[in-house]
Amino acid sequence: GGALLAPPTGNVDPTLAYWTHSGNIVFMVLLGGFSSFLGPLLGAFVFIFLQDTVMSVFPYWRLIFGAVLALLVLFAPGGLMGLFARRRPVEVSRA
Repeated sequence: GGALLAPPTGNVDPTLAYWTHSGNIVFMVLLGGFSSFLGPLLGAFVFIFLQDTVMSVFPYWRLIFGAVLALLVLFAPGGLMGLFARRRPVEVSRA
């Protein structure tokens, strides 16, 4: 995290190495799904959107994210991309 943030900001803060930053990245990957390249990208977009909206309303936003993560692991282990893949009809090839 810090090496990519140093050029635009001009400094690196030790708080960037805190475990929650790594946890955010893991959450993004789990949210989007890790079976495709687009899964983590989708997870990052949804994570940032949820973080911005929930953080402005609820100060304990990490509690909400923990509940979302628990529900995700239980009901959508493939992430959001896994849900999309499951809803898409399977094409049968005629060989």
